[in-house]
Amino acid sequence: MKKYLKFDDQVVLLHERKELQKYLEFRKENDVWVQPYIKESAVIGIEDHPLFLSQYFSENGIGINEESSECVRDTGLFLSFPVNGERTIYPTRHTAFASICQRAGLSGPTISNFMETSFKKVLPVTEKAAWLTRGFSLYAQKCNILIRDGKVSAMMSGGYSVLPADELINALEKELEKEHSQLEMSCVSISHEYLNVEYLLNDPEADASFSLLLQDFGLNGKVKTGIGFATSDVGLSRAYVYPFFMMDEHKTRFGDSIGIEHEGKNDVETFTKLLPQADSLFKEAEDQIEKLGNTVINSVPHTVRNIVDKNKSLFPKTFAEDVVSSLTLTSGNAIDVYLALNDIVENYITSRGNDPTVALTLKDRLSKYLYVNFEKYDN
Repeated sequence: MKKYLKFDDQVVLLHERKELQKYLEFRKENDVWVQPYIKESAVIGIEDHPLFLSQYFSENGIGINEESSECVRDTGLFLSFPVNGERTIYPTRHTAFASICQRAGLSGPTISNFMETSFKKVLPVTEKAAWLTRGFSLYAQKCNILIRDGKVSAMMSGGYSVLPADELINALEKELEKEHSQLEMSCVSISHEYLNVEYLLNDPEADASFSLLLQDFGLNGKVKTGIGFATSDVGLSRAYVYPFFMMDEHKTRFGDSIGIEHEGKNDVETFTKLLPQADSLFKEAEDQIEKLGNTVINSVPHTVRNIVDKNKSLFPKTFAEDVVSSLTLTSGNAIDVYLALNDIVENYITSRGNDPTVALTLKDRLSKYLYVNFEKYDN
């Protein structure tokens, strides 16, 4: 099987639309979705014993290849299921583990723990496989299994709606180009967990309007507005679009998003019907930014530090201290606070190698802070 991502944790960044098109075509041609019954599936566990690995593979009918060896070093779990009437076995990657447990109806630290400590042992992978297989046997529904780049990436429920990324992106670009003729793809990040595409609108009127709004609150710089798109084929998120702006090459996510879940009767047409609302995201966010700009904050550094102390999972303290110490304004407005929080998140994302999962998860959470009452932290 052809592979686009050569290893499980690889992140690929693209900057040309033709490169994105090649990726979308690759996925369309090489991804495989199959729909077996859950009870017809089974899990095989292979312990990581280098001396006996070839023997284990042979005894269980597993091909000896790079994907299988990588799987053993990761979870050691292989998924067996029928395809076109013949039983097949594929190694799984880490993205599939949560959905495999869900299909088996199992959860909790005993099944999910892979790290042994002095206080907690790890359930042997062969026993985990037996538990999961027994769980499968209790469920008569069908499931949706994604085979990608030589491994099983996900084992979603029968109600999971597969939303082809190429069709979603084509619909989004077509809608945006109606109002923004100079639309330009800015960057793409690809991993086994997410696809994230960002566009600059290159709309002088929209950019000028947003720039004037920020200037009213003392923020001067070259502003460009944009729309981002994200989706996950392994069940981590919905397919959605969100607004952002760049000031002097510094990117800030803001406002709400619109999108659909990968479930039920949702399809590309459902997604397309939502897209006319994309431009309204800017208007709603501008109104909230104006509200924050008119909210006086007596101590910006102290307010930021208070928010960090109460939300350390989103704003790591080490990165927060660097940002707080760089703040030159004592008093200001709530926009100054939001931008400082954005800097904390951006610095942390950069330290993690711009991983799409980290970036999208944290920025989704950060965008909700546009609607927070910052005054209650100013004390």
